[in-house]
Amino acid sequence: MSPKGDGPIPDQDVLEIGAGTGQLAVEMAEAAQPATWTFTLADTSEGMREVAAERVSQRGWTVLDRDYSDPTTTLDDASYDLVVAQMVLHHVKDLVTLLSSVHAMVKPGGSFIAIDLTEEEGREFHVHHGHDGDVDDPDYYHDGFTETAMRQLCARAGFSEMTWSVPLTIKRERHGRIMEFPLFLLKAQR
Repeated sequence: MSPKGDGPIPDQDVLEIGAGTGQLAVEMAEAAQPATWTFTLADTSEGMREVAAERVSQRGWTVLDRDYSDPTTTLDDASYDLVVAQMVLHHVKDLVTLLSSVHAMVKPGGSFIAIDLTEEEGREFHVHHGHDGDVDDPDYYHDGFTETAMRQLCARAGFSEMTWSVPLTIKRERHGRIMEFPLFLLKAQR
């Protein structure tokens, strides 16, 4: 059944941005079976790309060094049924360019799905100056996001509609205690 429960899951061409080791893509492809989901994995970290390439080598998927927040990056226009970004957006300085790039790469009728930090507790998720001598994460730009901010960014990028929920939390130790960090799930439609 499809995620909406109205029939079988269709075959999909999927781009994962900030794919890291490729674990999410593998799990998504396995959950979609018997449908065939073909992934393109993009990450700016050479080490992550190497792990991902090894993990997905038998699947014939592509692993790319692409920064879609860079306006000079070549885009695969209207190539993907789905673009996914998990815990990536708070690392992206230029979200307007990134989301505009995503919109251009999603086929008409396709979707963008993001999971990331809400603004509620996001500031504590990454290490920052002033906390017992800890240092900042150099690739961290946002504390998290509100629904309003994400709706504005998605609309500016050209997405026609967006849904938002906060269905998940993750736990991390901070300052000697376990903290829960709410994560939003966003789906934007082209």
